Parts: sequence; structure tokens; C-alpha cells
Amino acid sequence: MLNVLPVKKENFNEVYPLFEQIPTPAPLAKERWRNLFNRQWDCQVEPLGYVLMNANEIAGYIGLITVERKIHEQRHRITGLTSWTVNKQYGGHAIKLIFPFIRDQERTLTCFTPAKSVDAVFRRFGFQELNAFLQVIPFWVMPVGQKDYQISFDIEQHRPILTKGDWQIYCDHRQFASEHFILKNGKTYCYVVAKRILKKRLPFLHIHYISDKEQFREGIQKFVAMICYRTKTLGLIIFDSYLGYKKVTGAIRIKMPDKPLFRSPTLPAEDVDSLYSEFFVLDF
Repeated sequence: MLNVLPVKKENFNEVYPLFEQIPTPAPLAKERWRNLFNRQWDCQVEPLGYVLMNANEIAGYIGLITVERKIHEQRHRITGLTSWTVNKQYGGHAIKLIFPFIRDQERTLTCFTPAKSVDAVFRRFGFQELNAFLQVIPFWVMPVGQKDYQISFDIEQHRPILTKGDWQIYCDHRQFASEHFILKNGKTYCYVVAKRILKKRLPFLHIHYISDKEQFREGIQKFVAMICYRTKTLGLIIFDSYLGYKKVTGAIRIKMPDKPLFRSPTLPAEDVDSLYSEFFVLDF
């Protein structure tokens, strides 16, 4: 008889062979996969996932990354799904692993890397597209940003102006391979968190968090070439929703082949980001 049980840290070695079935942008070291079996942040809560058990044999696994965050002064529990995999001989039972995830009506649920085969399943349970388009700002974009904007890559120097929430985000993510910068305009600022990634073997900077969408749209063009030179990338990649679905001057809008999905009783798409997700835990 097959049972779905919360995953335990000691299950890792048994689950690890199943990860070889998961397509990833690049091969992942064993220790990166192990990150899924440990809490990465103080705000992260259990369970960290589930296993499909056949007697004493692990037949499948699904990872969950759940955090409690304050957004617009309200506390929200957000759960992201990752690394859904089942031993091929139990493929017909894979759906059992997502039931604890999709039945949760109180949390915000995300799936940033859905397989095409499960897209329809999630939509049947009320999931919607989080993003249908990416915006790519190439390094050659004209520097038309407001002249009174400034940029800083030294986040710790600007701790006095950061909100408590933004400072916590910085502390939570500086342990990972990530880039951070601040756009300043007088006494106001926009804090940005990003990761360097490869798209078709070409380097880009994928932005995962923007604290002030309007300031970002107004000031970013002035610094794109500088940011790309510093990070050795060809441009910035941003989910459309992170910009309030408004196009940045000079950006190229690209339709996403695999669209991230979400379902939330409390948050609109533009308030959902990929900060506490597999992009950092697995370093995608």
C-alpha cells in the first residue's frame, strides 16, 4: 500500500537517485539537492516536502519551500513546489504527492517551473498564470533614466535607510550566489535582488525582487550597462508581474514557454515573487 508522508532529513540518500530524473538547467551537485532537506531561512517552516512510500521503499518525492513573510503589513504563508519526481514504475501514482499541496486553501501556492504535463492538472485546481511574459533589458539600452537617480552595490552601507523587511531579505539571501543593488532618488530607494543565470548558454541577470516597481521603471535604464559590466551579463531578465505588467522603456517582451503558476486567497500576482524559492535553494 502506498502512503504519502512528510519527508525527513534522513530520507535524503534514498531520495537522491530520484533527482537524476529531473531535468535541470545544468547538472546539480549532490550537496545542492541536500539543501531541500534543511531549513535555509529562519522564516521557513515545515514540512519540507513529502515522500511516496511503498512499505519501506521511497517511490517518489516532492519538495516544498514554505516561508512566512510580511507583505503590505500583513503576514502571509507562501509555499513553493519543487522537484516533483517519482520512480518510473510508480508513475501512475505521482498525483498522490501533490494532493497535500493543492488541497491547501489558506496559503499562497506557487510553482515556478511547472512541467507541461502537469500544467493542466494545476489549472483544474484553480491555479493561474503568474507570468506569461518576461521583460529583457539588454545592456545596450539607452540610458534614459532620471538624472537624479544613483546606484549603490553596498547594501550594508545603506542599512539605515532600508526597511526592516528589506534588511531581512538581504540577510537571508547574501549567503547564496546573488547580486544586490539599490537605486536611490533623494530619500527614497528601490532595493533589488538578482541572480546570474545562463539562458541558452548566454549570461543574464535574473531579477527576483524589486522593492519599488515605479522607482525601478523610472531609474533602471541609466544603470543597465554598468550592472551588466559588473556582473558580466548581457542584460536583465524580469518577470512581467514584478513590474506591474508595465513595460520598461527599451525592454524586449518575450512570451514564456513554461508559465509559472500560482493560487492565492490573499495576494495578487504582482505581490508574489521568487525570493524564497528553488532558484536560490538549488541555485538555478
